Amino acid sequence: MADGSAQYTDGPTTLLASINGPIEVKPRDEIPLEAYLEITIRPSAGVTSVREKHLEALLRSAISPLIIRTVHPRTLLQITLQIIQHEQVSVAHTLHTLLASAVVVVVLALVDAGVPMKGMLAAAFVEEANRSAAHVFGYAVTGGGGGPGEGLVFVESDGAFDEKEFVEASEIGRKKCLEVGELMKDWIRGKVGRDMKYRLK
Repeated sequence: MADGSAQYTDGPTTLLASINGPIEVKPRDEIPLEAYLEITIRPSAGVTSVREKHLEALLRSAISPLIIRTVHPRTLLQITLQIIQHEQVSVAHTLHTLLASAVVVVVLALVDAGVPMKGMLAAAFVEEANRSAAHVFGYAVTGGGGGPGEGLVFVESDGAFDEKEFVEASEIGRKKCLEVGELMKDWIRGKVGRDMKYRLK
């Protein structure tokens, strides 16, 4: 049984993330001063391919800085992401459409598992009008009613674009992250409400 989990649907994409840890780590993966982070992505059908391995690396670069891994040194934190459904919104940039949803669902699962974190990250996919480039923008989710802060803390881009196009895309991404951030906070409020109701029984 997982220590935490979350499911997230964004249009035609549905992902399920589960968290296990801190648990015992293999001697070869043991890190003296922090926890070892293991990310596994399972496709909706078939076996793991190069696409999933690439997505694992991109997801690690987005999620790893959020986790306070020094709290549980010499342990293992497992993150498993199951792709339940994914239709290619963008044929040219299908990996980026998955990455944005993956960041959101993994952050929610980490919260559900009670993993110590520096903060939360909302992510959004933005594709150029001519489909020549695509971006995934990540903004920190702050408390209160402000949604994500103004600082861009993560970005992954692919394709050909100039500075003006990137600035325009980042503004679209910021607005999308505001909406996603509010959804994430609503999810957490619901979780806290359910947990408190269970404890008061």
